[in-house]
Amino acid sequence: MDPLTAVSLAAAVVQFTDYGVRLLTDTLRVYKSASGIVPEVVELKTVVDDMRQLSQSIREKSDQLASTRTRTHNSKQKLLQLCRRCQELSDELADIVGRLQTRGTKSLNLAIESFVVAIRKVQSEDSIKTLRHKISEVREQIMMVMMVILWEESSQGADDRDQLSRRQTDMINTLARIDDATSNLNQTLLKFMQRPIERDPKGAQSQEHDLDTNNDAISSEAVLDSLLFDDLGHREEAIAKAYEETFMWLFNSPKIDEDGHPLWSDFTGWLTKPDNNKIYWITGKPGSGKSTLMKYIMNHSRLQQLLSQWAEPKPFLLAKFYFWSAGTPMQKTQEALLRTLLHQCLTKRPELIPHVCPRRWALFKVFGRAAIAEAPAWAWEELHESFSTFDLLVGEQFNLALFIDGLDEFDGNHQNLVDFVQLFHSRPGRKVCVSSRPWNVFQDAFSTNPSLRLENLTGGDIRSYVQGRLESSPAFMEYKAALPQQSNDLIKTILTKAQGVFLWVSVVVLDILEGLRDGDSWNDLCDMVDLLPDDLSHLYQRIWSNIKPRYIHQASHLFQIHRAYEGSISAKTLWLADEVNPPPLDVDLDSVQQQELIQQVMVRKLSSRTRGLLEISGNGHVEYLHRSVRDWIELIWDDIVTKSAPGFEPNLSIIRALMPRDTLGTGFGFQSNWAKFWKGVQQHFRYAVRVCDIASYTPSLIATLDQLDASLYTQSKLDEEHHQIIYDSIYFGSKGVKQTTTYKVEKLPHWSTTERRGFPENTFIGLAAQFCVSEYVRAKVTDNPKPKLLQHGPDEVSILANAVLGPEFFLGQSFKDKQEFLKGNSHRRFLLIKFLLSHDVAKSAATVPGSADVSLYHKALTRPVEMPPITMPDGAELDYWETVAALLEEHGLSRIGFLDTKIKPRLRKLFQ
Repeated sequence: MDPLTAVSLAAAVVQFTDYGVRLLTDTLRVYKSASGIVPEVVELKTVVDDMRQLSQSIREKSDQLASTRTRTHNSKQKLLQLCRRCQELSDELADIVGRLQTRGTKSLNLAIESFVVAIRKVQSEDSIKTLRHKISEVREQIMMVMMVILWEESSQGADDRDQLSRRQTDMINTLARIDDATSNLNQTLLKFMQRPIERDPKGAQSQEHDLDTNNDAISSEAVLDSLLFDDLGHREEAIAKAYEETFMWLFNSPKIDEDGHPLWSDFTGWLTKPDNNKIYWITGKPGSGKSTLMKYIMNHSRLQQLLSQWAEPKPFLLAKFYFWSAGTPMQKTQEALLRTLLHQCLTKRPELIPHVCPRRWALFKVFGRAAIAEAPAWAWEELHESFSTFDLLVGEQFNLALFIDGLDEFDGNHQNLVDFVQLFHSRPGRKVCVSSRPWNVFQDAFSTNPSLRLENLTGGDIRSYVQGRLESSPAFMEYKAALPQQSNDLIKTILTKAQGVFLWVSVVVLDILEGLRDGDSWNDLCDMVDLLPDDLSHLYQRIWSNIKPRYIHQASHLFQIHRAYEGSISAKTLWLADEVNPPPLDVDLDSVQQQELIQQVMVRKLSSRTRGLLEISGNGHVEYLHRSVRDWIELIWDDIVTKSAPGFEPNLSIIRALMPRDTLGTGFGFQSNWAKFWKGVQQHFRYAVRVCDIASYTPSLIATLDQLDASLYTQSKLDEEHHQIIYDSIYFGSKGVKQTTTYKVEKLPHWSTTERRGFPENTFIGLAAQFCVSEYVRAKVTDNPKPKLLQHGPDEVSILANAVLGPEFFLGQSFKDKQEFLKGNSHRRFLLIKFLLSHDVAKSAATVPGSADVSLYHKALTRPVEMPPITMPDGAELDYWETVAALLEEHGLSRIGFLDTKIKPRLRKLFQ
């Protein structure tokens, strides 16, 4: 399909729909004809001529498109379908004007009435609303169709580039083996195109302005932003900085052992050596300091200089990645690796972005940064394509030095990861350094490579560390002056028991310093060191066993909250979650002074309650002291949970900690505000659904969610001082809310209505059903003395519709972690739907939101969104939509007519 032909046709459709919406807007406004004339009095003949002109333009351009041969059949058919829809809507408008003319109306005085006021003489209010809604739908869908067409066309260009990169086939095959769950990008896009793209709140004129001003730099920045993910960079920030003067030996010539062999492979020589040298492998025991060394290397002043010598005369790029098994799921995947590498390299060479990521770049070039929220997520196929294209440039235009830490922390097949790293390194112009534990898979791959074994080389570093830390204590210096030999013997004992494990030393030194501070005798200190276990896991067990009894409840709570939290938890959030009586929501905790106070409190609390097993990293987040702590905690988790206080539930504590403490403000803009708000809502419900399986927590769950509802009501007020609704509001596009009008907050629909603009009003109970917080819904429905909760009209989203359709139907691409969330709650959703159907649901409640004439039964037959199968307790799997359709039919909800959706709901309202 010729993109210019498609864009020309789309422009004609947009012009027609904007014209139709203007005609049917229920406000007094000046009429602007298709020719641009702005008269005071409009002849109805002019309206007809304008419609005919716009309709003819669509017809001619669609005929031209229909005659072209194209590979993008689905998007082309969708575009032509929208054109036919415009013809039908044009005929409807012409029929209305014709009926006006037969009643004697020849012209329209705009000083007195608008067009929509005039046509009320011949058309019902509902018919006008329906027609306006149909035209608006076409206008929204055309933008999405164009997004898909551009995506597909640039993909065809990528196919041509693939012919030039046949030598990359083996690498791509290796990448494919790393992730078996590869999704079909085109199928995702075609489903995505059925959903309307959100328009700019300032209208089409603003969008046209964005198209004019959206230069290449902005498009490239949008691509880079789309590569970002939560917690990117957190792992590096969490790694401790190397102690002063440690690891300096690495950039010097290697020392020689007694047999005349170097103690490690020359690192500086490897850095400057020409291409095709082997991968450098840094290995060592858990806790020996591998990640700290990798961070030290990346920040060393000589690294850039040495790599420049290697790359001459070409420029070079330096990229790094830290796998982190104790972090978020993303931080230990191959997707995170490729996204991080692409982001780092393309940030340094942004001129490559149109070539490496052509589809996404073209998308943002046309639709601007606002399309980030609506664009498809990065799929593995697209990462394949982009990384493969980027890889072709390495060694041709520039060289690339890559440092990857923690291969053993990768969540997948380690052999496949090794294969990928080796294949990448085998091309010219690359230099790769990796670190890992000495597992067999890595021994087999790298044992003959340049390498170093860290615990064999850090004796001097550990001695410097121990002496430096202990000699910072006045009490130790007093002992050293009185007992110099015994002081040296104590340090020797520590070095011997450490066996090169830096982490063991850091924990032990903290214990000694605490003993010195508390006035322990020299014999006490020596006995403590002698009794310390050599193994890290036994050392952690001793620390856990020695936590003071009055702190054990809080220690358990801190570990549970830290484990339950999605992602990396900040010190402030952990403090709020652990506080029994947190400060009121209107107290500002984001000031610099408050943040410093909270951090000081948490440093002391983590030190006394977890004995340093949890600590605050350099970025202000709370992390495990080391990955080995996380591994040990998994082994004794049941014991940790049993130490918590009665009634404690970590997920409820997190919900209370995350409750909004301010309004959204007006500085973000509509799209950013909406995305931020609904990302937070999803996060709260993901924690809430975890509490549903424990009946004893139901009262606390209900009270917490009611408090959350009130808190989000406060946050949804954009202008707290004047209580106004403005352009940046999350309410933009909500049904019944006009952006040219200011509202008292009390007059606005419930905040949940903003989830999908243009839909009828929703409720918090409906949202709870949508996210499967079943115990909350059951309690609210059961405790309600009247059945009105389940007796919905066409202007409301029913609880049943929320439960059946689920979050993806309402949020679309903004619904996060959908497969994991939906699959984990499939049986709970099934039981909730059965519960609702058993409570005398009105037929009007069994319709699709925004389409009162479409039943949930018929919608289920069309499978509107992808839903995983229902996993029954016996392991059997039931098709979700088939099962839901059968339940609806069983309860007499397969046939719904005008009486059920229009007449009965209005009668109920009259008699309530």
